[in-house]
Amino acid sequence: MSTSKEWCGKIYREIVDELTDDKADQKTFAAGFITGQAEKVALGACTAAMIRPDEKNYHATMRLIGYITSRYGLVMFCLGHEIWIARPDGAAKLAELSALLDRDSKNTPAWHRYRAELCGIPAEEVDENFHLRYEQPVEMIELGPEEGKEPGEEESSDKDNDVTES
Repeated sequence: MSTSKEWCGKIYREIVDELTDDKADQKTFAAGFITGQAEKVALGACTAAMIRPDEKNYHATMRLIGYITSRYGLVMFCLGHEIWIARPDGAAKLAELSALLDRDSKNTPAWHRYRAELCGIPAEEVDENFHLRYEQPVEMIELGPEEGKEPGEEESSDKDNDVTES
């Protein structure tokens, strides 16, 4: 099925632009948004949630998500440019998503259906041709290199397809 709904990243960017005046406001907005995603996963409203920051903010966003998921007892899973969060009992489902990617199934109807299911999107609303409409990630908020980093925390190397207990 295909849908004409707007892409959530595009809507997010428009809301940030409308409601924030400066970079500090945008960082707070981003932290609140990610916390909301963690809250719905922690409460079981959906199996997982995914954030896809632009490349320049990937590591800062990953640190922020790592901090937030640790507060909720969740796991973080990095899959390419996507950062997924799940409850520890949902990590196996994220590993299945990684296996789909390993089988060259990215950007296929099966890939989009599985991702949507993890995020709690009703089957009848899944856009199986999402990749045909949106090729590039929306430019998200520039978080800066220290955002989401705990005091005294050292830089760590990242693995693209790794489930991390937070």
